Amino acid sequence: MLYQKNCESSLRTIYTFQTCGAYIVDQLESTPFISPFMSLKPLYRSGLVLLFFLGLPRIEAVVPTDPGLYATFTITHGGDAFGEFTCKLEYEKAPLTVANFVSLTKGTLGWVDLVGGTAKKGVPFYDGIKFHRIDRELGIQAGSPNGEGTDGPGYFLPDEFHTDLLHDGAGVLSMANSAPNSNGSQFFITLVEASHLDGFHPVFGSVLSEDMDVINSIATDVPLDDPESELAKPIKDLVIQNLEIIAVGSEAQAFSEGDYGLPIIDNIKTTVGRDGEILSLQFPQERFHQYESSRSDDLGEWISISSLTNKDPPSGDAVVDISSFVSGKDKQFFKAYQINHGNRPDNLVGKEFILNFRSSGELMKLNITAERTTENTDSPLGTFVLNETTFGNIEDYLWIQENEFGSLLLVLEGFVQLNVDLSFFNETFGSWTGYWFDTLVDAPIDFFGDFAISE
Repeated sequence: MLYQKNCESSLRTIYTFQTCGAYIVDQLESTPFISPFMSLKPLYRSGLVLLFFLGLPRIEAVVPTDPGLYATFTITHGGDAFGEFTCKLEYEKAPLTVANFVSLTKGTLGWVDLVGGTAKKGVPFYDGIKFHRIDRELGIQAGSPNGEGTDGPGYFLPDEFHTDLLHDGAGVLSMANSAPNSNGSQFFITLVEASHLDGFHPVFGSVLSEDMDVINSIATDVPLDDPESELAKPIKDLVIQNLEIIAVGSEAQAFSEGDYGLPIIDNIKTTVGRDGEILSLQFPQERFHQYESSRSDDLGEWISISSLTNKDPPSGDAVVDISSFVSGKDKQFFKAYQINHGNRPDNLVGKEFILNFRSSGELMKLNITAERTTENTDSPLGTFVLNETTFGNIEDYLWIQENEFGSLLLVLEGFVQLNVDLSFFNETFGSWTGYWFDTLVDAPIDFFGDFAISE
C-alpha cells in the first residue's frame, strides 16, 4: 500500500511502502546535460604587453558612464583580491546571447546545478566560477561549473552572429562552444586578434580599454600548470567572485532578458504510482518541454535515469519506470525538472516569412501555400521574393521541430537549397543562421539575420 505525507520544509513528497523504506520524490532535479569542451586553436601573438604599476592590475574597474549595458567582473586569485574589469555587452546586435548571459548572471530564468542535482532559479550562476583555461596565445576561458570545460547550464542555445561583432583584437568577449548551436554558459576573452573564430563563436561584448591591464595581467602574471599548453590551468584558482550587470541609460535599462525566448527552468511536481509490481515516477508534460529525472542513494551523488522531450503534443502524463532502482533498497531519492523551450508554429501553411539577411543586407519573403506531402512534391508549395526583384517558386520544404529551435529546409527555384535554423524570441519573431547552395557555387554560403512571421 502507498501512503503520502507532505514535508513542507523541503518541498518534497515522502512516499512510504509496506514492504520497503521511504522513497522521496523531490520537485527539483539535475541530470548531466554535458556540453563538450571546444578546443580553441592558438594564434601567434606578437608585441609587448604593458602592465600597470609594476605589473599589478588595478583593483577596481572603471565605472561606466556612457549609455549601454555592462558586466563588471570581480576576480580573486588563490583567495586574494586580484582585480576588476568591465565588459560592454552588445545587447542590440546580439540580444539573445546577451540575454542568456544576463539571465545566468542574475539567475533570472534558471539553470541546472549538475553537481548538486537541482534546478536553480534566482541564484547567480557565475559567482564562484573559475577561469579554467588560459591560452597565452589566444585567450582566457570560464563558465564551466566543474572547472574542466565539459559542462554548462543544462541547455544549449543557437548561434547568433552580427557583421560588426568580430574577433578583431584583444578583449573580445565571445561564446565558447563545441559545435554549431551548442552555446551555453562558457565564454572566453581574446588576448589577440582571432579572425579564424568568426562565424563559429558568437561575439557579444568587449572589455573596456581602460580595464585591459587586468586581462593582460591574467595572461602574463598568473602561474600556470603547463604554460606552453593551449589547455593550461591556473595553479591557484582564478575565480569570478562576483559578476554584476550595470545598465546605464533608459534603453539599456529597458532591456529584459525574459524577452528573447530563452529556456525557462523550473521544478515540477511529481508523484509515484504503482501498477502491480511496477513503480513509476509521474508528472505532467507539455510540448516543447524537456524533462530530466535522476535518482540518488544518499542525496549526495545524483544519477540520470530519464530524459524526455516532446516535439509533438503529448498524450497524458509522463511515466518513468523506477522499479529497478528501488528493488532491494530500503530508500531511494528522486528528482525531476523541466526546461521550457517556448512555442513556435505547428505548420507554416498560410504564413509569410520575412528573412532579413543582416550578414549581406538582403531581404527575402517566403509564402508557403501548401502542406508538404509525398503526393504533391512535384507542384510548387509556395513562392519567394528576394530583394523585391527576384521571384520564384518554393519547390519543396521541410519543417523540423527541435526543442531549442526550428529548422526550415527549402528547395528554391534557381537557388537549389536554403537551410535556416530559427531561434524564436516569441511566436512571431527571432534570429536565424543558415546557408544556401547556389547553382553556381560548389560550397555552401553562410548567412544570418532576424526573421518575422505573419499570417
